[in-house]
Amino acid sequence: MKKIFLILILAMMCHVYSSAQSVTDGPINFLKGITCDVSFGFGGSFSKEPYSVAKVSYSLGIDARKKFKTFADGKADYYGLVGLQFQTRGGKKGNDFMGIIGDDEYYFNYNELCIPIHAGVGRQIKACRLFIDAGPYIGFRLGGSNYESLKTKPFDFGVGFNFGIKIVKVILAYKTNIGLLNVGQFVAGDKKYNLPTTCGTFTIGWSFGAKDKL
Repeated sequence: MKKIFLILILAMMCHVYSSAQSVTDGPINFLKGITCDVSFGFGGSFSKEPYSVAKVSYSLGIDARKKFKTFADGKADYYGLVGLQFQTRGGKKGNDFMGIIGDDEYYFNYNELCIPIHAGVGRQIKACRLFIDAGPYIGFRLGGSNYESLKTKPFDFGVGFNFGIKIVKVILAYKTNIGLLNVGQFVAGDKKYNLPTTCGTFTIGWSFGAKDKL
């Protein structure tokens, strides 16, 4: 399933890139059409055993979006997106809150600076714009849980997707990043548990820059 998802993402990105070559005459014209979206969100993040229970997660970021090709009489378009997102990620062992007193290993927490590179499609319906995009991301771990039985890595890589609606300037969306690398490893006796993470957040944002056609 992951291979099919990656193939679809790569095909979409290649199509967007080929369209971009025919409509951009130079860096100045390219920058004129960029729209920036600032967003804040909250949701959940989880890993694998023993940290497979979701914990509360937050995100804060900015995305730069550029239309490359319009169709359907100018009401729909293909676009590319590059972002910079700050996320809290990890997981926890269970829902027994009374059992966590004195247990330093109950939570697996870390912060991540994430750079998504997506391709997507948008559709304008009067004052509303529906959109969906997907692509890979690169992540850089910033601090987090630190105890003897946990080993962590500084880098992350995975795939993500966004979908939502833009009403004039306000954006409501759902964003997910699925880690493909083991950013952590928990050791318990002779057993080693690899810890990739998945993070999903509901976001609200504000758009500024190039205007979408109404």
